[in-house]
Amino acid sequence: MVTLCVVEANTNTGISIASPANLSGFVNFGSPAGNEEGNIRYYHCAATYPDTMAFATKGSENVYIDCVGNVTIGKAPNPPAGYQLHQYQSSGNIYHYIQTGGTDASATLLVGNDAQAYYYGVWCDDKLHWGAGTDPSYPKMTMDSSGNFGIGTTAPDNTLHVFTAS
Repeated sequence: MVTLCVVEANTNTGISIASPANLSGFVNFGSPAGNEEGNIRYYHCAATYPDTMAFATKGSENVYIDCVGNVTIGKAPNPPAGYQLHQYQSSGNIYHYIQTGGTDASATLLVGNDAQAYYYGVWCDDKLHWGAGTDPSYPKMTMDSSGNFGIGTTAPDNTLHVFTAS
């Protein structure tokens, strides 16, 4: 290992990267394959991603944190209005909170592997849906805001509504 720079002090110590307001500041991590294998970038430019921190691996930005704390994971550089992703811990329990913006948006958690997937989420119909399979458009169970719970139906009309095909 070769150390090129050490910043040391007996107090709070840091490195500042100052760039113009219409550009970005960044730190690249390279390898023999290229100088930008990974990076951390801060966008100042209001026209692109206003005051947003971006994290990249293999030359592709995939995690963004904007100036109000919204986190986007994946290819979308700008979180939709009202989108929030939180993880917090309380009394030894870990909670994940996903919120989408607007009343016509859906928030669904999909967990699975190559063979099977399971999901649950609030869809734009304001109902909580659970399901299994690779296509989340066919839920197996649904609960509406009045507490009606349906199995085999997305429109439960009783406290417990079990749909059976005739």
